[in-house]
Amino acid sequence: MCRSDLQLEIWPLVLAHCCVTGTVLNFFNTQFIFAAFILIEGISTGILPNTSSLILYNICNGIIGLSCGAIEAVSFANVVSIWKEKSGPAAQAVGLSINIANVVSPLLFKPFLLPAQTPQHIEYCGNHLNVTSTNSTVEKGEEKTSRIWIPHASISVTMVVISLLVVILECYRLKKDKKKVSEKRDEEEGERVRTESTNESTNKGFKFKEIFFTTICCLVIAVFWAFVCSFLQFWVPFVIYSESNVSYQTTAFMMSAFSLATAIGGFVGLLASITVPPFKMLTVLMAIIIVGHLVLLIGSSHSEAVLWVGGLLQTLCFGNFYVSVYNLLQETAGINNLKASLYTMSAYLLTAIGVPILIANFIECTPSIFLHYNSFSIVVVTVLLAIIGAALCTQKREVVEERPKGKFQRKYSSRRVSVAGVAL
Repeated sequence: MCRSDLQLEIWPLVLAHCCVTGTVLNFFNTQFIFAAFILIEGISTGILPNTSSLILYNICNGIIGLSCGAIEAVSFANVVSIWKEKSGPAAQAVGLSINIANVVSPLLFKPFLLPAQTPQHIEYCGNHLNVTSTNSTVEKGEEKTSRIWIPHASISVTMVVISLLVVILECYRLKKDKKKVSEKRDEEEGERVRTESTNESTNKGFKFKEIFFTTICCLVIAVFWAFVCSFLQFWVPFVIYSESNVSYQTTAFMMSAFSLATAIGGFVGLLASITVPPFKMLTVLMAIIIVGHLVLLIGSSHSEAVLWVGGLLQTLCFGNFYVSVYNLLQETAGINNLKASLYTMSAYLLTAIGVPILIANFIECTPSIFLHYNSFSIVVVTVLLAIIGAALCTQKREVVEERPKGKFQRKYSSRRVSVAGVAL
C-alpha cells in the first residue's frame, strides 16, 4: 500500500475519534466507554499478528489507532477531573509513562523479530534511475516462524484485564456515590441560585476567552506535533542523505538516544511542573528547541557532534511540550471530553492529512527540506505562543484592576485567576 493511501485511511479515523470522544462520551458513562476502547484495542492487538488478510490487518490497525486516540484523550481528562487545579504534575506523569513506553516497547519486541533484510534503495535525483537491491535466498529448511505474536498476546491480555478493572472500579464508584445523589442535587441547586446572577454578566466574556484559548492551544499542538512526528520520521533520511558522512548504525543509535532523551525530559518536566506554571514551562522549552535548531542549521552538514547536540536538545523537550500545552489549556479554558478530544485530534491532524508526504518527496534529493520545514514550524509555534502570552498579560491586568472593588470581588478574582491559569 502506498503512503498516500495510508494517509487517506487515517484521516477519517481522526474525524471519527473526535466524534466519539467529543460527542458519545457526553451521553454515556465515560469510564465504561473508556473500558470498551481498552478492550477493543486489546482484542485487535491480539488479532493483528495472526491474520494473513491485508484487509483485516488494515481494519485492526485502524481500530487500534482510533482506540489509542480515545484512550489518550480520556486519560488526560480523567487526570484533570481527579486533581482539578493541581493536575499539572499528574498530567506530566501520564506523558512520562507514554515516553517510557516508547523507549521500552522496541526492546521488548526485538527478541521476537526475524532477522532484518536490507531493503532496496532507488536513486532518482539525477537524470537516471538506479535501483540497488539485496537479494537473499533462504532454503526451505532454514525458514523461521515469527514469534511476534507473543508480545502482542501479552499486551492483549494485559489490556483486557485493565478494561475489566476499570469497569469494576466504576461500578464501585457508582454504588458508593448513589447514596449522595440527593444531597448533591440540593447543593447544586443552592449553588445555581446563588451564582446565577453573577454568572449571567460574566458568562459571555468567559465563553469568548474559553474559545480563544482552546483554538490557540489546538493550533499550537497541531503545528508542533506535526513537527515532532516529521522530525522523528525523517531524521534518519536527513542524516544519511546529507553530507555529514554518518553511518546508518550511528544514525539508528541516535534515534535510541533521542527516545531516551524524550523520556528524561518528561521526567524533568514532571518535577518542574510542581512549581513552574505551564506557560513559563513552554517558554523555556521553546527556547531550548530554538537553540537546538540553530545548532543544526549552522553545522549539521559538517560535524557528527553537531547532529548529536542539536538533536538531543530538541528531543529533550518533545515529551514535556505536549503535556505542558495540555496543562495550559486546562488552566486557561478548562477541560472536558470535547476539548480533550479536539486537543488530541489537533495533535495528529496535520500528519493524518499528509503533511509528511511533502518532506518524503524531496528529502533524498534535497535533505535541507527537513530543516526548512522545521524552521517554518518553529516560527509558527513561537508566534502562537507570543499571542497566548499577550492574552495572558491582558487578562492578568484586568484581574488586577478589579481587585480594589471589594473584599468579595478580590476573593472571586483570586479564584478565577487560579482556575484560568493567568497568575504566571
